[in-house]
Amino acid sequence: MSDAQAFLGAGDLYIQRQDPISLSWGPLHGPFDAERFAYQPQSEKMEKTSKGKFTYGQVRSTVFKPTAPQFSVTLGQANRENLPLALMGTTAAINRAGGTLTAEEVTVTVIGGWIELPWANIKAAGLAITNEAGGTTYVRDTHYIINLEMGWLMILPDAGIAADAVLKITGTYGAITGTRIDASTTNQLRARFILDGRNLVDGSRVKAIAKQVAMSSDAEFDMLGDDFAEIPLTGSVETPVGSQTGFEVELLELA
Repeated sequence: MSDAQAFLGAGDLYIQRQDPISLSWGPLHGPFDAERFAYQPQSEKMEKTSKGKFTYGQVRSTVFKPTAPQFSVTLGQANRENLPLALMGTTAAINRAGGTLTAEEVTVTVIGGWIELPWANIKAAGLAITNEAGGTTYVRDTHYIINLEMGWLMILPDAGIAADAVLKITGTYGAITGTRIDASTTNQLRARFILDGRNLVDGSRVKAIAKQVAMSSDAEFDMLGDDFAEIPLTGSVETPVGSQTGFEVELLELA
């Protein structure tokens, strides 16, 4: 064991989440950058006081009764693996195929406002928008504007296109893959946290494990903040069946 007289820690964080439905444990993910990894024992003070004639109010005995320890972690990385923790959400894969548009009909429902098309990631090359008969080809930024990535079309005022006109769109759109996070789909998260760390004072290895933490996000996640987004989480440390404690620290010497 290290004989260092001070501790300044550094480490990589690993997280293993429990599925809220099946209660099975998922894969261990990481490493992540962590800004905070903190454990705090909790207790409730109980005092037996006297009600004697001349000793009323004096403490006869004091007991500190243990209560649920608290654990807090702040993730320095916001990505597809830990954003669900901040949003108390679940994830689903996005896998939308690309394709070709051949005179596909779109009805104009509003002038000067966005019309959400059934396609996204539309390619500018080869894009053509005509009237229903196909004899008139409209000009981008003169008759309409389009957000290609979102798949939104706006008919400009005074473009000579009626509010209920039928347009025909020809072109292509690309595939889209990714991850969707459905926020607030669970009221509680349960996870295991492992810190693979070392003491910078002497370089000795440290391993800390929060075996089972029931937690929730305790702060808003500002997607337009002025600084890099962080994910602070707090919760109560639970002791799994078969364990004597829910939190362990190992001070290691590697041969």
